[in-house]
Amino acid sequence: MKYRKIMLVSLVFVVLVSGGISMSSPVLAQTAQPSAEGESGVSTPDENTPDIAAGPHDYDFVAHGTAWVAQRRGKFNWKPLGWGTAAKKKVAGDEWVHISIPTATRIDGPRFKVIFVQFCAKSSAVGTKPLTMDIWDNRTRIASVPIVGWNDTKYHCAWKQLSPAIKHRSLGVSVKLHYANAMDTITLYKAFGRVTP
Repeated sequence: MKYRKIMLVSLVFVVLVSGGISMSSPVLAQTAQPSAEGESGVSTPDENTPDIAAGPHDYDFVAHGTAWVAQRRGKFNWKPLGWGTAAKKKVAGDEWVHISIPTATRIDGPRFKVIFVQFCAKSSAVGTKPLTMDIWDNRTRIASVPIVGWNDTKYHCAWKQLSPAIKHRSLGVSVKLHYANAMDTITLYKAFGRVTP
């Protein structure tokens, strides 16, 4: 079992380093439509927050915050940082951003299923915040989650527990950001996915 984990981590590393992960995004992500069953929410993690409990055969995959891409890049002042991406919109309004989460779809057996997805961000002002998180399997939206409870400028993580777990071929996250004005910035941090056999 240890050998499989080492091989899995090595494979993900090689794919990331070689640039083999497609960062293409769905054409104009939409709201509404499907929302897989399960809980969703917003958390404010700190050093006292315990890790999200994982089962013995669950695998966690993380995309670093510098991997975010804007759907319409010209609408942003976009600044990659060592810890994430600072996204400042040129005018007030809503805009979509996307991230691909590298993940295993099959290891030595049946196809894996997605059971949990989350992304983290921080806003510079109260009225500027994420509104919606869409979760994608290739070109199929498997969940659309309204983000509620993001009412301050703290570092937050919006998450979705998928129940039942969903078989997948790829894993992407789209987030609709709302900017109250052109002065505000949203810093986008990691996106995280958990899969299970």
